[in-house]
Amino acid sequence: DADALLHVVDASHPAWQSQIRSVMAILSEMPVTPGPALIAFNKIDRADGETLEVAREEFPMATFISASEGLGLQTLRDRLAQLVRYAINN
Repeated sequence: DADALLHVVDASHPAWQSQIRSVMAILSEMPVTPGPALIAFNKIDRADGETLEVAREEFPMATFISASEGLGLQTLRDRLAQLVRYAINN
């Protein structure tokens, strides 16, 4: 069983939506019970505004970061800490 899942998505990749669907399909076929999940969209500095708007609409609980530029990393750390605390307590 997975206690928690961090799903990192390349926001600059043109097929990011199909990649998310593929990962979700693979996870649904695995014989594990998924715990809480956090989606983190990386490379926001390379993604266009329309892509980020769509991603925010489709995944309002996601975190948006740029590891190379250091954007959103503290938010990611905070959200990961919340995720771990939730996984431990439930």
